[in-house]
Amino acid sequence: MSRISDIFDSQALSIQDTFLLHNSNVGYKVPIYQRGYRWGEKDIFRLFESVFNGITLLDEDSSIRFIGTIILSNDKEKKEKDFGGMSLSIVDGQQRLSTIALIICRLMNQIMTYLKKVDEMDSNDPLLLLLDSLRSCIVGRKNSTIVRNYLSEFYPRIIRESNDHRGHTASSKQYGSFIAEYLFDFGNHYYNFISTDSNYLDFEFIPSNIEHNIEDKLFFEDAIKCIDGFILRIANGDGLNEDMDDEAFPSKIKFLSNVNYAKVFENCGIQINSSSFAELDEKSVRVAFFACYLLSNVSLTCVQVEDDKYVFDIFDALNTTGEPLTAIETFKPEVIKFIEDQKESTGGFNKAKSKAYFDEMDKCISAHKDQIKRQKETKEIITSFALYINGDTQNYDLGGQRRYLRSKYSSINSVDDVILKKERFVKALRNVAIYRSVFWEEDFLSNSLTEITDFKERQVTLMCLDFIRDMNTTLAIPILARYYFFAEENKNWSDFISVVKSVTAFIAIRRAATGTTAGIDSDFRALMKKGHKKSGTKPIKLGIHDDNELVSPQDLNKHLLSYIDSQRLGTDQNKKLTKKSWTNKVIKQPLYEKSKALCKFLLMIAAHNTVEGTDKKHILLKCGRENCNFLELNKWRDSLYKTVEHIAPQNGRDSWESELYNEVDTIHTIGNLILLPKLENIIIGNKPWNEKRIFFRAFSEENKQEIPNIIEEAKNNGKNFSKAATKAIEEGKYMPLIYSITDVEKWNLDLVLERGENICHLAWHELSQWIGIENLSDDEDLN
Repeated sequence: MSRISDIFDSQALSIQDTFLLHNSNVGYKVPIYQRGYRWGEKDIFRLFESVFNGITLLDEDSSIRFIGTIILSNDKEKKEKDFGGMSLSIVDGQQRLSTIALIICRLMNQIMTYLKKVDEMDSNDPLLLLLDSLRSCIVGRKNSTIVRNYLSEFYPRIIRESNDHRGHTASSKQYGSFIAEYLFDFGNHYYNFISTDSNYLDFEFIPSNIEHNIEDKLFFEDAIKCIDGFILRIANGDGLNEDMDDEAFPSKIKFLSNVNYAKVFENCGIQINSSSFAELDEKSVRVAFFACYLLSNVSLTCVQVEDDKYVFDIFDALNTTGEPLTAIETFKPEVIKFIEDQKESTGGFNKAKSKAYFDEMDKCISAHKDQIKRQKETKEIITSFALYINGDTQNYDLGGQRRYLRSKYSSINSVDDVILKKERFVKALRNVAIYRSVFWEEDFLSNSLTEITDFKERQVTLMCLDFIRDMNTTLAIPILARYYFFAEENKNWSDFISVVKSVTAFIAIRRAATGTTAGIDSDFRALMKKGHKKSGTKPIKLGIHDDNELVSPQDLNKHLLSYIDSQRLGTDQNKKLTKKSWTNKVIKQPLYEKSKALCKFLLMIAAHNTVEGTDKKHILLKCGRENCNFLELNKWRDSLYKTVEHIAPQNGRDSWESELYNEVDTIHTIGNLILLPKLENIIIGNKPWNEKRIFFRAFSEENKQEIPNIIEEAKNNGKNFSKAATKAIEEGKYMPLIYSITDVEKWNLDLVLERGENICHLAWHELSQWIGIENLSDDEDLN
C-alpha cells in the first residue's frame, strides 16, 4: 500500500530554486494536451503587480511574495530518452512559469544593454554575477566548468511535448515551439555577448519554424512587448501604470540605506558596498534589484506527483482559485498516450486525426469566454455523448465524467482495427461538441444547414431546431446528431429533415398533452439504448465500436408513436391518440405556466397557411396561400411574435367575464393566449376586452390609411389613446395573427374553449403528418 509521501511531494521554493530543481538538472515539459501560450496584458500585469507589492513591503520586513502553485508530474513512462536531466511535466502553471522565464530573458536583455561591453569588466562585477544566475533559469547545462559548445551542452528549461526534443548532441536537439526556441536562442545570444568584446545588440528573435500557429505567435509577441514596457517603467522609477505612479519604484538610495533591500542583493551574491556597485546608475540598479527580488524573494509552491494516476485529483484539490480541468482536458492525455505508444502505426499524435478532433472541440468550447460556462458546456457535451455513443445515462459529476471517458476508451482494446475504433470514439465526442456549437447556440443556428437548397424545407427545419433548443430538450441532441452527421457524410439531407420534424412533433404532442416533461426523458433514453422490441428496430446509439446501423426515419417514427399512444396523453377507447382525444387533453392544460416556447410554437404552427373563417373569423381554416407561411426561423424569431401573452389578463376578474376565473387554469390555456411584441403588450396592459379589441383592430389593420379612422372611432366612443399608444400603432408593423379575434364581441369561457380547440386541430394537422400518424379521413375537417 502506497504512503501519501510516496505519491506526491510539496515544497515552497524561490523562483531560482524552482528552475534549479534536482541539482540544476530539471527540464520542464508542457504536455501536448495543454494550450499554447495565452497570457495577455492583464495576466502579465497581475504577475508584475504581485512582485511589485512584495517589494513595497520591504520597508517593514524582509518580504517573501507567494505567487501560486505549480503541479508537476514525474511520469516515468514518458521520459525524454535523449535528455540526461530530470524531466517534469507541468500539469498546472505552465502559463505562469513560461511568463516568468520570458521576464527573466527580458531583464537580462535590459541589463546587457546597460553593460554594453564586458571585455574589461571584473568577473565579480555584480551585473555579470546576476546575469549568470538569471541565465541558469532559462537554459540548463551539463556539468562542466568551461563552455566548449553551446549547442550541445545547453538545453532550454521549458519545452513543449512533441514540438521539441532535448538531446545530448546538437544534432539530436530540436526546438520547434516558441518558448523552447526563444529560451535556447536567447541563451546563445547571451553567451555570444559575454564571450566577445563587441557592443551588445538587442536580441532579435527569428523563429525557424515558419509554420508556427498564428494565434500562438501573436500572444507571444504581445507578451514580449508588454514585459518590456513594465521593465522600462521600473527602470525609470515609475509605477507599473499611471494609476500606480504614486507608488514609484524604489531608488538606489533606499537600496543602500535599508537593510531589507540590501539583503535582496546579498541573496543573489551582490555586495552593495563594493566599488563596482557604486558605479551603477539608477536605471541599472532598479532593474537589477527587481531581478534579484524575483529570483530570491518570490516563491512558488511546487507539487511533484510521482504517480500519474493521481495528478488530476491533486490538481482539483489544490485548485481553489479557478475551475478544475474539464473531463475532456483530462481525457486527452489518455488518447495521446495510446497514439504515442502506437507511433509506428499512427505517426504520433501531431499527425493523428484525433488531434484535429480535439482542436475542433477546443474551438467549440473556447467560444464560451467564461471559464464556468466552458466547464458547463463540457459537462453537457459528455452527458449527450454518453447517450450518443452507448445509450448511457451520465450525470454532471466531474469525477464520474472523467472516469466514463477513460473507461469507455480503454475498453476498445481487443477488437480489429483498434486504432481506427479509438479514433472514431474521439470523433464521436467531437461530433456532439460540433452539433451543440451549431444548433444549441442561438447566434450560429441561423447560418447553418446551407446545404439544404430548398428554402422552405431549410426554414422549417431551422425553426424546429430552434424550438427544440428553446424547450431545452437536450436529450434530443444525441438522436438528431446521429442523423445530422449521417446526412453530412452522405450529402443527403432528406432523412435529417424528416427526423427533425418527427422529434419536434413528438415533443410538442407530448408536452402539450401532459404540460410537463414527465416520462419524455426516459423515452428518449430508451430510444438510444434499447430500440423498440415490438417492432424489432435497433437502438439509435452509435455503439462503442461505431458499429450500429442507423435506423430509418420510418422506424424512428414507430419508436416515437409507441410512446405517444399513452393514456396520460389522452388516448381514446381504442387506446389510440387521435386529434379529438389529444385536443380534449390539451385545451385544459395551463400551458402558459408550463412552457411559453411550447405555447408560441402551437400558436404559430396552427396559424400556418390559414385564413380567417367565414362565419367566425377566429375559427381559422387550413386553406391559406404560401404567403401565410409561419414555419420559418425568421418568423419564429421575429419581434412581432416575441412574447406569449394573455388575452383575458391574469388579474382581470373585475373587468372581464367572471367565468374565466372560476378555474385557476383557464386563463393560462392555449385558447386565451396570443403572440405580441413587448412594447404593444405593455401598452395594452390589463384593459377590458372592449378596449383591448380596439387596440387589436389597430395593430392588425393592413391598410395604413385606415388606422387614423380606427383611432378617431375609438375617441368618439370615449376611448382615447395615449401618445405612446398612438405612436406604437402608427409606427408599428402589421400583425396578422391578431386580426382573427377582432370580430369577437364577448370574450368568455365558451370562446376560449372553442378557439383552443381550433388551435389544437390546426396544430395536429401539421404535427400528425410530421410524425407519421395515419392521414385524416376524407370527412374529417381541418379546423
